[in-house]
Amino acid sequence: MGQSISFFPNQPRVLWRQVWGLAAIQAAITLAWLIYGAYLPKLLTELGLPEGLGLKLLIFESALAVMMEPLMGGLSDQSYRWVGSRFPFIAIGVIFSSALFILIPAVVIFGSPVEVFQWLLIGVLVVWSLAMTVFRSPAIALLGKYATPNDLPIAASLLTLFGGLVGAFRPVSNQFLLNNLPPMLIFALGSFILLGAGAVLRAVQIPEAPNLSDRPTSLEQSVFLSLIFISTTGTLVGWGIRFLMFVLGNLVNGQLGAERGSLIMVLVGLVLAVLALPAGKIATHFGNRDTLVFSLGAASLGLLGMGLFPQLLWLLTLVVIPAFSVILNSVIPWILGLVPSDRSGLGIGSYFGGFSAAMALVGLIFPDFSVVTPMMGAIYGAVAFVGGAMCVKFAFSDS
Repeated sequence: MGQSISFFPNQPRVLWRQVWGLAAIQAAITLAWLIYGAYLPKLLTELGLPEGLGLKLLIFESALAVMMEPLMGGLSDQSYRWVGSRFPFIAIGVIFSSALFILIPAVVIFGSPVEVFQWLLIGVLVVWSLAMTVFRSPAIALLGKYATPNDLPIAASLLTLFGGLVGAFRPVSNQFLLNNLPPMLIFALGSFILLGAGAVLRAVQIPEAPNLSDRPTSLEQSVFLSLIFISTTGTLVGWGIRFLMFVLGNLVNGQLGAERGSLIMVLVGLVLAVLALPAGKIATHFGNRDTLVFSLGAASLGLLGMGLFPQLLWLLTLVVIPAFSVILNSVIPWILGLVPSDRSGLGIGSYFGGFSAAMALVGLIFPDFSVVTPMMGAIYGAVAFVGGAMCVKFAFSDS
């Protein structure tokens, strides 16, 4: 697969320069959504819109992503066949997302609380979220070209690490960003970082030529069923993660207080990110699918234990956190091993679409999370993780 930079000395079958480029994209995407979530309520209220509209917008954007993620992933598969690259989708998505990201605070700064600017802001927000779906699945699908099948988990660990290090600060991001940085500055910074990450990925791209003699794999029954398994897994894993983080955050805040609890959740996020490195090695050694199934089961039991025995929270986190890290790291390699290479974009998009469906459903069913008790959340999450483990186990995978 060409020359590689060995990040792990015994893993030479990974194109590490290219994986670093993907990791930069993953971190930039995570940062953009972190900034967006932190400032959204403030931007809405400054234009005279209700703060509660932010939740409805996020639900609506998640619902749109259910369709857009697999669509963009599938179209990138066609692009790869005809022009030998998925990068046209990545470049277009990154450029438009970056431009729209700066436009979001600009509408608020230069607008006024009148209906025309209110609708303009809502339109820009929705279109930006759509632009973000254009390049995520095509970009992540590139991982299948950068590592041999057995080495995918350890290659994916770098993406999980970078995204996790940024996402770890979500519990304290709202207060820090809103109190210290003006929206225009931080949105511009996020935009430039996204553009820079796209440029890095473009610089390390492997030149490839289209192979028009190869016919694309037909969407036969086995592939179609695999996509259903992938999409369902995305929904179940997304649902489980949402309730896992709710239960963990609720119990930590209850025992330590909100301020200290937020700092502990940052620490949890950092540990999750760092554990991606050994998680990748473990999955490579024991087999990615079996490791993923085991980790989903362990996360289910640990989460249920938190609901039943909250006094054992810190002991149970020793089970849940490593299992959670493996789940985050192993699911993309599992997908890439489940679908044909010419359907990898569609496979990744189906997972992200299913994950977005979970976020939309949770928001619709539980608009007020205060009615959910830790025990209820533990049951909901545990059942979802078990369902996800069954999907991974019985999908037609050879990995």
